[in-house]
Amino acid sequence: MEFLNNIKVIYGERGRAWLENLHSLVSNLALKWNLRDLVPCEDLSYNYVISGWRNDSPVILKVGIDHAAIEQECSAIHAFNGHGLIKL
Repeated sequence: MEFLNNIKVIYGERGRAWLENLHSLVSNLALKWNLRDLVPCEDLSYNYVISGWRNDSPVILKVGIDHAAIEQECSAIHAFNGHGLIKL
């Protein structure tokens, strides 16, 4: 799988440890935010992206090892405030 290989090649041992903990991380986030029916998206490359539901609303959860990049994306999405992009 391209995603697994990318994480291991780019992040080395840190990436392997992150992958080993990924299931637990997603489970904790699902519990925290009341998410259900989570399914990984196809063609993952550098982030773990899953779709599912929160109550009656569809959701996408994006989990990445590069926290700085994810924070920048969140800041940009907040700046658009739902205009032309998703809402957080």
